[in-house]
Amino acid sequence: MAEIYRVAVHYGNDNGFVEYNLETKTIKVDLAHDEKRREAEEYLAKEHTIAVAQDGIRDFKDQKVNAAQDVESFKLALTRMWEAIDLHVDWSRPA
Repeated sequence: MAEIYRVAVHYGNDNGFVEYNLETKTIKVDLAHDEKRREAEEYLAKEHTIAVAQDGIRDFKDQKVNAAQDVESFKLALTRMWEAIDLHVDWSRPA
């Protein structure tokens, strides 16, 4: 059985989840709102340059991130998804 990292997401009153398969390095978006699901799939399929915090509070370094590369890249891409496409990640809610 494949190991899956899954996190809950929501758009308005529409709840769903986004998951990353650690074995196959594939991403699945489950959301009833078709347009927002497609936006999330497109966002997670693209490479992004993200300013990642370093040692100090004002110390950031640009990092190219491909969400499907590994689970840490997937998590990092999710941290910016709400700002990019207004799909909110519910880190504390079970998916």
